[in-house]
Amino acid sequence: MSGLRISPMRSLSRLAIAVGIWSFLVLYPGCGPKTRTVVVEPSNVSSQPPAAAASQPVELQGEPVAAVLMEIDQEVITTSDVLSALADRLQQLARSEPPAQFRPRAEQLVSRYLRQRTAEILLLNEAQSSLDENQTKQVEAQARAYHEQLLRNCEKSPTRLSKMLREKGTTLDAELAKFKRDLQVRVYLSRQFSRRINIARQDIVDYYNRHQQQYSTARKVELLKIQVLSHKRAEPGDSPDQAQVRARQIAQQAWNALAAGESFAAVARKFSDTRCDQGGNWGLVDPLSLQEDSERQAAQTLQVGQYSKVLDTSIGCSIIGLARVIPARQDSLEQVQEQIRRTLWAEQYDRLYNQRINDLSQRAVITVSPAAMRLVVDLAQQRFSPGS
Repeated sequence: MSGLRISPMRSLSRLAIAVGIWSFLVLYPGCGPKTRTVVVEPSNVSSQPPAAAASQPVELQGEPVAAVLMEIDQEVITTSDVLSALADRLQQLARSEPPAQFRPRAEQLVSRYLRQRTAEILLLNEAQSSLDENQTKQVEAQARAYHEQLLRNCEKSPTRLSKMLREKGTTLDAELAKFKRDLQVRVYLSRQFSRRINIARQDIVDYYNRHQQQYSTARKVELLKIQVLSHKRAEPGDSPDQAQVRARQIAQQAWNALAAGESFAAVARKFSDTRCDQGGNWGLVDPLSLQEDSERQAAQTLQVGQYSKVLDTSIGCSIIGLARVIPARQDSLEQVQEQIRRTLWAEQYDRLYNQRINDLSQRAVITVSPAAMRLVVDLAQQRFSPGS
């Protein structure tokens, strides 16, 4: 026997005696025929009689790539799933806690994770069994649209998309499957929550008043800059002051060329130490984000087509010009009210979703196999302990 088996509850004792293994026991009070027993035989774990296993650590014979720990309604949870999902918290725990404290704390994390996943799987199964043919088609259509969006984000290159997903530790099939599962649950719960989610007009007004800055856009300018860096213009033996004088002399030559009618781009290509290939164009910036006081003031006061005098800066000299100005904008309540409505709806949905998951999690009675728990915690110590 290997892997795992799902059997009626009355068969648990007979199976446990027959194969000498341990189990995750998952019960759902009040669910009638859904009550089940999940029997797990972790791979790559040495067989020991129950009495010995209770006092001895699990002997690892090489870390399993994905040893199966649990299955609920054909959804498999492996050691890799657990360790990947809890990686950050387990790593932090291994760094902050002594080994004696790591094990019980890690067991708590794993137990909570399994409880959470159990609830999520049960909810997904409810959702999938409830969707009608039309809703299923809508889910498939949105999954195709999501696939197209992923491709557009990667310049329509399947190779780039595969590489991007691989760097995230997933594949296209896995990403699309997750998207469909999440959407199936959202469609199912949205129908259930529709009467409980209420967005009043005053809620929208209050949210807008609290987040007005979120709906405002600061004034931006397309910044042109000729920058002469003193350290690049210094001669051997120059003091910082002498280097600054040389930078100012070159910047003044650039200013004279502008005054004589040469284009800003041509002068920048000739004199600037930065962005010369771009003709001194620094793109759209918020003037208030500029670090140099002299440049910040110039960018706030100049008009399109104008350029500043030679400005002294902490690293040399510069000349500022504006190619374009985008005025500040404040979106009105009427312009953003539907966006706010969707935001508030999502907040209420998330609250109700978490309540549903918590309810399912609390109703589930999960008894974790000592052998399987030791396997996961031993693997966590191997992977995340300092120096491992």
